[in-house]
Formats: sequence, C-alpha cells, structure tokens
Amino acid sequence: MKHFSQLDHFVVSERLYQASVCKQFVIHDVDNTSDRDPLCKHLALTVEQMKLCSRVVRPKPSWDKANVTHSVEYKKVLSSKLNSIKLPHLALWCSNVCCTSTEHIHSLNEYANDIAPTCLIPADTAIPVSGCRGARGCIPGWT
Repeated sequence: MKHFSQLDHFVVSERLYQASVCKQFVIHDVDNTSDRDPLCKHLALTVEQMKLCSRVVRPKPSWDKANVTHSVEYKKVLSSKLNSIKLPHLALWCSNVCCTSTEHIHSLNEYANDIAPTCLIPADTAIPVSGCRGARGCIPGWT
C-alpha cells in the first residue's frame, strides 16, 4: 500500500532512519513562496498490527463559561501557586550572554517546566469545565 503525507517536521531515531529511509531529496519548486525548500522522504515501513484504543475524553476548563468570580478565584490561586515556585536567582542574575553553565541551564529548564502545570492547576479548580454530549464523548467544536 502506498501512502503520501506532508509533515512540517520529521523526527526519527538514527536506527529507524537507517532502516526505513529509502530515498530523500529536496524539492526546488518555483511556485514555493516559502523561504524554505521542502524535503521529500520515501520510507519503507511495515506495520503488522495497529491497535485502536477508546478515546479518552477529559473535561477542560471553559473560559467562555467563567464569570468574574471564577476569574478572581483563578487569579488568587494562580498568584499563590506561582509565588511558591523557587526562582533560579543565580541563572536570572547571570550577566554572561554566552553563559554555558549546566547549573544555570538546568535551573532555568526546571523553572520553565514548573510554570506550565502551575498555571493549569488553578484553572482546573476555579474555572467551569466544558461538557460532553452524546455517548461518544465531546463533539469537536462544540462545548
């Protein structure tokens, strides 16, 4: 079976790359108005079995349903949670624009990784959630 797809990015392990890429080339097309030329890859992949699993529907915060009280509660909880995150002072005060300190990089990555879930937790507790309709779960585009 032959199948054709267009992808924006293609990330693959070295081992899979060696085993599956048959041919690759750059497409230089005059009609391409992008500043990048697309890369075409021909792959030889064998899929023996494909398991389908049930779709897991997780209610999400519905900002459209939030009122002023919800927003105030969200801001209060968010402020408290963000204030509990330890700031990486040494990395933030570092004045070396070419800094390669692994300690600084690690502390900044840890700080960034702490911020996202810290913003999501208050939304889950303070903001009303979207509802699902029908036996099959949410209807895409409808809440």
